[in-house]
Amino acid sequence: MQRSIFEMASAILAGRVFRIAAVAIIALILSVAVFVVAEEQCEVNGGGALCARSPPTVPIIGASSAMPAATGDKGEALETGSPDRVTDNTSDNASAEDQEAVELPQDVGFGKLIFALLMVFSLLAWLLTMLKFAVDGSLPARLALWGLLPEAYAAISVNAVYHLLRLKTTSTPVVILQNCVTDAGAEHLAQAMKEFGVKADLEAVELPHNPLLTTRGLQAIVDAALLPTSKVVELDLSYNPQLGAPAVKVLKSALVGKTSRLQVLKLADIGLTQAGLKEFAQIASKSKLRVLDLGWNSMKGCGEVVADIMEAPVIEELILTCCDLDPDDVGVVAEQLKYTSIRALQLGGNRFGSDGVVRLCEHLPDCQVDELGLEAVGLEAGCAGLEALAAAWVRRPFSRLRIHSNRMTDEEVATFVKTLRSMQL
Repeated sequence: MQRSIFEMASAILAGRVFRIAAVAIIALILSVAVFVVAEEQCEVNGGGALCARSPPTVPIIGASSAMPAATGDKGEALETGSPDRVTDNTSDNASAEDQEAVELPQDVGFGKLIFALLMVFSLLAWLLTMLKFAVDGSLPARLALWGLLPEAYAAISVNAVYHLLRLKTTSTPVVILQNCVTDAGAEHLAQAMKEFGVKADLEAVELPHNPLLTTRGLQAIVDAALLPTSKVVELDLSYNPQLGAPAVKVLKSALVGKTSRLQVLKLADIGLTQAGLKEFAQIASKSKLRVLDLGWNSMKGCGEVVADIMEAPVIEELILTCCDLDPDDVGVVAEQLKYTSIRALQLGGNRFGSDGVVRLCEHLPDCQVDELGLEAVGLEAGCAGLEALAAAWVRRPFSRLRIHSNRMTDEEVATFVKTLRSMQL
């Protein structure tokens, strides 16, 4: 299963953290166990090379052998009692203290040993549990739920997302999986959508950059999204050029089905051909789509087909970035704008130049477009396209206009924007 470099790095980092923590805990517990055993041996055997040195004790013996008898002023011995009695009492006291000194450390040492063994067994249980979670694929999800890993980084595989949806009690509105979804994985994800999608309030499924995904896996995702209980309203299949025109047939039920709730569909760079676009136009006009992204699909000479797609009754945003549209295509699209509900139109990256902008601006005042993207379309300072854009602005100003990455300096762009604002006032 392929993964992006960032996701693989996150997974490897998480694995290394756990390995380092496990090794550190094992070393700590082994050190404690060795210390306890060594201390026990010291106390039982009465010392050794590894034991701490203690000050020597002076044994108490009879008065006749330990010290000279006390004398008076004239050097005569003072009788203090029977030497034998003193020796016997001292020996009894010493033996009692020695017995207590031996018995008490044995109890304390045994408790320490039991504690160390419990720690070892606890560590082994923890390691086995982590191994089980790693094998069944739920470890990233659990790390995210424990707060040790950001939830976005837990989505490193379909299996991890499955367990995240299963274990999480709060909502998960968006699922994003890149470079890890195969057809089998898509079927597994579809199963998760069926079982846990309602509980997770799942609304968006994004599967960009999955080169091993085919229409078979796509069909499973679409079927799960069409369930009456499904809340999915957004589907992102961008940057999967292997899907091609056959994906349109699979998506047909998702667009026009009675149970379909799909409102956002992103199909950037999925390898649509002209035949695929025509087939898509036939079903898109009957859909409930509000946002449609068809960027990075070649549409040169397909202006009429794009105009048919724009007939979707409630569409609000149409993204046609880098679609090889020429001035004629833009002219056809512009003529259709006044009959649509489109409020955001993204045309950046299409090198139709000043002529295309002029044809677009002829119809801008009569439509509802309030956001227009014209990045990198070939505009130059003082060209006819900018003049037409300013004239259209005067007739109907709109909130957002993007014209960066054209053949204009930052100062020229700033001057043009300042001019528009002054004309609006």
